[in-house]
Amino acid sequence: EFKAKFKTEEVDKNIRYLLNYAKDEISKILKTKPIVSELPEKIQFYAHPLPANINSEKLKTDLYDKYKIEIPITQANGVEYLRISIQMYNTKEDVDFLIKALTEIIYA
Repeated sequence: EFKAKFKTEEVDKNIRYLLNYAKDEISKILKTKPIVSELPEKIQFYAHPLPANINSEKLKTDLYDKYKIEIPITQANGVEYLRISIQMYNTKEDVDFLIKALTEIIYA
C-alpha cells in the first residue's frame, strides 16, 4: 500500500536519474573522474572527488553563503569528496542550480 501510494519505484528511478545527471555534470565541471560509471539502484547520495587544487572549505562556504546550498565535504584516504544527496522532493532544476553555482565558483 505504501509503495503504491507514494510511487516509490518511480521516485527511486527519478532519484537515480538525478544523481547520475549530477555526477556526470559535476565531473565535467571539476574535471575529475567519477568514482563509479553508473550508480546502483535505490541510492540517494553520491560522493564526487574534488581536485587537489580546490580549497574545499572555501567551496563549501561559497556554496552556502552565495547560493544557500549546503553540501558536506568528506575525506577518505587523503581525497576530499563533495557529497550530493537527492531526495524525493528534489528536481532537475535543483540539480541545475547546483551545477550553475559550482560552475560560477570554480571558474570565477
